[in-house]
Amino acid sequence: MLLCLLGLFLSKKHIDQVYRNLQVAQTEVSQTAYSKVSQNLAVKSGQGKTERGNYLATIYVKAKTGQKLSRNDFYLYQGLKEGTTMIDSLKINGQATSRLRSGVNKVQVKALKNGNEQYLYLLVNPKKGKYVKYHFNLQK
Repeated sequence: MLLCLLGLFLSKKHIDQVYRNLQVAQTEVSQTAYSKVSQNLAVKSGQGKTERGNYLATIYVKAKTGQKLSRNDFYLYQGLKEGTTMIDSLKINGQATSRLRSGVNKVQVKALKNGNEQYLYLLVNPKKGKYVKYHFNLQK
C-alpha cells in the first residue's frame, strides 16, 4: 500500500513538472474582423450548418503567402457527452486541397455530426507549452 502511494505521489509530481508551463488561451473569431493567428495567417468566421448528418462550416483565411493548412488543426466540439470530432474533409477555394493561396481563401470544413452542440475550433501551437484555441462564432 505504501509503495502504491509513493508511486502515485511520484507520478503526480512528474506530471506537474511536465505541464507546469502549459498555457491554453482562447480567442473568439468574429464574422466582422480577422483574428491574427500568426505573422502570415488571419481567420474570420463565416457560416455553419448541419445537413444530412454532417456539420458544414465556412471560414475565411487570409494568407500573406501560399502555404499549407491541415484539417488536423481543426476540431469540432460536440458537447460533454460526444466530446470532439476530427474534421473529415477540408476544401480550400472549392478544391479538395490543403494549399492556401496568397490573399483571402474560402475554407469549407465537414465533420460527422454526433451531438446537439457544435463548436468549431482551430488549435494553434505557437511555441512549446503554449496553445491557442480559435473559436469560430458561426452564423447559422
